[in-house]
Amino acid sequence: MLYLENFIGNTKVFDYGDVGDKFYIILKGSVRVEIPLMVDVPKDVLEERKEKFKRLEDAIQYATNGSKLLMERQQKLQKLLIKW
Repeated sequence: MLYLENFIGNTKVFDYGDVGDKFYIILKGSVRVEIPLMVDVPKDVLEERKEKFKRLEDAIQYATNGSKLLMERQQKLQKLLIKW
C-alpha cells in the first residue's frame, strides 16, 4: 500500500543505521544524504570495514598482477608471430 508523506525543508527522515521499513520516492524537491565519518562508527564495525577493504585491495592487486602478466604474454606471442 502506498502512502503520501510530506516533509518540510531540513527534516531528518531517518538516521544512518536505522532498519529500513519504507521506500521513498521523491516527487518534488531535493534530498540530502549524510553518511557519518569514520570516527562515528563503532570500533567493531570499523575493524570489519578495514578487513573488507584489505580483501578488496588484495583482489585488486591480484587482478592487476594477472592483467600485467597476460599483457606480457600477449606481447611475447605477438613478437613470435611477427618473426614467424
